[in-house]
Amino acid sequence: MLLRGDGIGPEISTAAVHVLRELGVTDRVEIVEAEAGSEWWRSHGGNSYVPQDTWRLLEESDACIKAPFATLYTPGAPRSAVVAIRQRFNLYANVRPIKTFRGMKSPLGPIRHIYVRENTEDLYAGIEYSISPEVSISIRKTTYSASNRLMRHAFDVAAGLSWSHVFVVHKATVIRETDGMFLRAAHDAAADYPGIELQEMLVDNVAQQLVLNPGQFDDSVIAGPNLYLDILSEESAALMGGIGVVYSANMGDSYAMFEPAHGSAPGLKGKGVADPIAMILAAAATANYLGERRAALAIVEGVERTVEEGRTLTPDMGGSSSTMEVARAVAAHAAAALSSDLLPANPLIFPWSPSV
Repeated sequence: MLLRGDGIGPEISTAAVHVLRELGVTDRVEIVEAEAGSEWWRSHGGNSYVPQDTWRLLEESDACIKAPFATLYTPGAPRSAVVAIRQRFNLYANVRPIKTFRGMKSPLGPIRHIYVRENTEDLYAGIEYSISPEVSISIRKTTYSASNRLMRHAFDVAAGLSWSHVFVVHKATVIRETDGMFLRAAHDAAADYPGIELQEMLVDNVAQQLVLNPGQFDDSVIAGPNLYLDILSEESAALMGGIGVVYSANMGDSYAMFEPAHGSAPGLKGKGVADPIAMILAAAATANYLGERRAALAIVEGVERTVEEGRTLTPDMGGSSSTMEVARAVAAHAAAALSSDLLPANPLIFPWSPSV
């Protein structure tokens, strides 16, 4: 299933599908497109950014590639479509690999770690109301079961990569009940993974250490509640070169949704210069999830070579190329890597097993 999204979403979706087609993935995997997002809602209205026909198609699909959606702040607008999809399919783990690609200019040098973020609770559960025009309340939902499940997923990711360190992010010094419960769930999960060290770290300290010494997180999983890791992972994205090259995997037990980490960038809509790399990586991750691992790894190598070469990049990465020029360059490099069998062995970019 492909949701083309809002703003630059349709343009980067076309770029990603081009790469999949050039690698032969579309010969074996059917891509069904459906409408959703704020632009659809402006035309049709209703209480959701996702129409009923799209919900039905999502339920019939094996996985979803989602371009960025815009969430409107106007009165009467629905809540976030992304949150709604995550909760409906119980996509409880948001996995975001952070890895500096060859040739990328990172202010603090190469970095490599993975965020595993709780994806269905915390302040993003959407439980808010106004007491008066001057007072509003937002409820932070944290359950032991969801926290423990998330931490087990984090340990599984670390174990799958033969990594021996998991950081759990919290602010239990102040937010004692909910973060205290999360920490208890984390330590209970850690008891079943004796070869992997669990280290607690305050969220504000993690934010500082990512700037002062990000290398201490190399070959580690950083896990924690929804809001903290949403912000911290954006910080890491900036350190590795920008949000335009970072994707996220929303993982459940029987379904997954893959998406670029950046927004819909309405100011770039129609200009043909949006960076497609994050969307291309999201498409590659989807292909990997559906069993197309060689093609997926070839696409990653295609991105590596395109960035390292430096000749075909969009303006956000210091180049002057168009969205489709980057897509064609990635596809050409990926096809060459596939034909020569020079595929990356490092599984960091896809830290899970295929579903089939």
